[in-house]
Amino acid sequence: MRRLATLLALAASPACATSWDITALNGTPTEGAPVLTLEEEGALSGHTGCNRLSGHGQIEDGRLMQTMPLAITRMACAASLSEQEARLLDLLGSGARVEPEGDGLRLTGAGVTALLLPQERAPGIRDAAYVIVSGVDATLNIRSEPSTDSGVRARASLGRVMKNDGCEERPDRVWCRVRFIDSSGTDGWAAAEYLAAATAMRRAAAELFDEIGRLDCQPSGGAVERCDFGVSREGRGSGTMLVYLPDNRRLLLSYDGKELAISDGEADVPAQTAQINEGLSVVTDTARLSVPLSPFVGE
Repeated sequence: MRRLATLLALAASPACATSWDITALNGTPTEGAPVLTLEEEGALSGHTGCNRLSGHGQIEDGRLMQTMPLAITRMACAASLSEQEARLLDLLGSGARVEPEGDGLRLTGAGVTALLLPQERAPGIRDAAYVIVSGVDATLNIRSEPSTDSGVRARASLGRVMKNDGCEERPDRVWCRVRFIDSSGTDGWAAAEYLAAATAMRRAAAELFDEIGRLDCQPSGGAVERCDFGVSREGRGSGTMLVYLPDNRRLLLSYDGKELAISDGEADVPAQTAQINEGLSVVTDTARLSVPLSPFVGE
């Protein structure tokens, strides 16, 4: 039997990476910044986006097996977070198969597929243009000044994406000046240890794009049209594209530099893909798309 260190060797990422952002479940971006931490000695811990968990496990025949039941806190959360938590717990309790997926990992079991990215590959908080609230039980205080002695200007819920206007080192901790991206424009200071860099998938789902454009799309039974899209880049030619289809439908296309994973924001969407010119042809049950790959690369 091999310890959880084997899991790290499966991914095309630094061997020192033990903490992984769970970025998607069944092709849908996760909420609440769930994290799974795997230690060489077999300790397993993390956050489901709703509650904290801990336990022990090992890798056996390419599967993640629990060697003792998981302990989990029991905080009540929103329905969507509770559903996400249930899927994650089902996955972790299923003896999930572990396989490389781009620069990260894919865990599959109990009808659930999770995509994980090593936290070390995400940009540091100081360099991140957008951050997400992580590691709090409910909300994060946004203060008027970079100090716990200052007043609370607002509270940001777990998983909320915010603009990062810069971070400063203070005697007690690092503080980041953040700004809500809704119409309120609320800004203030947040403790950096409760923030994580927002991944491309999270930014695309929040319509925070690095590039926008149009592509050829053809709804089933309809004529070819030009559909709007926006791309959030992850780096090394990867990222997530949000395509706006007719009738207010949307598709999220996550590209790792080799393959596309497609969802409608709620579940995986089966599709056939083929190389065409400088892009990919994507055919689903409801639409045909001509997806350019250059927006994932940028200039």
